[in-house]
Amino acid sequence: MPSSRKTLPQNILAAFQVIEYLRAFVASRLGLSAMNNLLILSGVFSLFRKDVLIEVGGYRSDVVTEDMELVMRLHRHMREQRRPYLVQFLPDPICWTEVPQKVGALARQRGRWHRGLIHSLWLHRSLGWKSGSGSLRWIGVPYYFLFEVLGPLVELLGYIIIPIAYFMGFLSPVYFWAFLFLAVTSGAFLSISAVFLEELSFGLYRSWGDFALMIGVGVLENFSYRILTLFFRLGAMLDIILGRGGWGKQERAGFDRIGSSPVKT
Repeated sequence: MPSSRKTLPQNILAAFQVIEYLRAFVASRLGLSAMNNLLILSGVFSLFRKDVLIEVGGYRSDVVTEDMELVMRLHRHMREQRRPYLVQFLPDPICWTEVPQKVGALARQRGRWHRGLIHSLWLHRSLGWKSGSGSLRWIGVPYYFLFEVLGPLVELLGYIIIPIAYFMGFLSPVYFWAFLFLAVTSGAFLSISAVFLEELSFGLYRSWGDFALMIGVGVLENFSYRILTLFFRLGAMLDIILGRGGWGKQERAGFDRIGSSPVKT
């Protein structure tokens, strides 16, 4: 798909995902890549050394996030053999991907991603405790486990405990509103910063209208999309407990049928 289509998607879920992807790619993945602690790559946009890929046996067919599991397996393989290597994220190439535009499709995708993350971390849990794992043991694996796997539980507890503490008088109004202000502004700040960095680096969305809309979507995300995906990830954790899984039905609209643009990654 040519990268000349630079308008924001008209579908609100797709617009939210533009901001989400910008935040993920511009911020966390660049930082983890710089430390060689990146455990997740977008499979369709990834390139691997063929010889090493064959060494580890290629993609597995018994996982729902085969690209994520493969990256972790490559980390483990190279570190166990004490061979120098890099798993890097390159922000310069401009790629386009189709994202879910319906709530049901988004729920299935995010549920699969979260189940796959938990499964992959469990399969390669030795990366979190073996001495040969290097910085993955105290940066990469803890980051994904604490912020990605356990993040939904911590966030849900915050939504429950803070209001209860406020209404029961255990939390002063000053601290309650300060917590609410910081929760909203910190999330919005990360999103807005990602938008500014994208514009400074690539300038794909030249329209001032699109730029203002991206800022607005970044703020609105904290009150809607973020909470929505929180419950999708919590549902994935429940699926694991109940032994449910699988890919589920994946819906594709096709770029030619999308009213505006697909999402840039």
